[in-house]
Amino acid sequence: GVGYDDLPLLGQKPNDAVLEYHQLPVLRKLDWRVDENGLPVRRPLKDIVSQTAAFAQTRGFEVEQPCHHCRYNKSVWKTCVVGFDTKEGGNMHGACACCRFSRRYCNLISRGSDENASPNSQDHLSSDDTYGQGREFALRPCNATPTPGGTEMNHETPIKSQSFWDPIRDIKSERDNLMSPSLSCRLDGDVIPFPLGPETIDNLPLLKQAAEEMEVHLETLKRRIRQLEEKDKAQNEAVNPWDLV
Repeated sequence: GVGYDDLPLLGQKPNDAVLEYHQLPVLRKLDWRVDENGLPVRRPLKDIVSQTAAFAQTRGFEVEQPCHHCRYNKSVWKTCVVGFDTKEGGNMHGACACCRFSRRYCNLISRGSDENASPNSQDHLSSDDTYGQGREFALRPCNATPTPGGTEMNHETPIKSQSFWDPIRDIKSERDNLMSPSLSCRLDGDVIPFPLGPETIDNLPLLKQAAEEMEVHLETLKRRIRQLEEKDKAQNEAVNPWDLV
C-alpha cells in the first residue's frame, strides 16, 4: 500500500526488486495527478507490479523527454521516471514507472528499437520482464552551481547501461537528495572513463565527487553481500531431517 506521506510501503511479501529499492534513498514522493478540484487521484498498489512500479517511481531517474502518456498528462504520476529493475532484453526494459503501473506500452522502449511503435498500443508485463537481476552502472559527473537557497553539488550518478536506449543522453538525476531534499542536479557531462584518462585524472572536484559516489555504491554492495551471507549461513545451519534418521 501507500503511506500517509505518499511513499510506497514494503508490504508483507516484497520481491527482490522492491527490497533493493527500499535500501536506496527516496528521490521523490508519489506525485499523483490531480483532478479538476486540484485533489490528488491516488491509486491503490494492489499487486506486486504496481508496488514495484511505485518503488521505481520514488527511487528511479526522471527522464528529460517524457514518454507519450506522461507528456500528455495521461499517467498516474506527474513525473516520467525510469527504474533499474527491469530485465535487459525484456519487452518492458526501460519503460517508465507510470506505464508499468498501468501495464501499457511505453514509447521510451521504442527509442532504441522500433521508432514506429504506437504509443497507444498495449503491452502487459510479465514477471520475467519486470524483475531482472543483472544491471550495469556508469558514473557521470554533474557541474556544481551554488545557489542562495541551497547548494547544487557535483557528483556521479549510477546510470544503468542499456543496449536498446542510452538514457545517459536524456536522464536528469535527483541523487542530490541523498544529502538533502532541497538539493537538485542535472546531468550534462560525459561518462567518466575507467581507467581514468588524462582529461579527468587532474580534475580534483570531479575525482572527489567520484570517490564519494563510489563509497555510496560500495556500502550498498556490502549490505547486499551481508544479506546474502546471512541467508547462506541460515541455509547451511538448517537441519536436514534425514540426517536425524
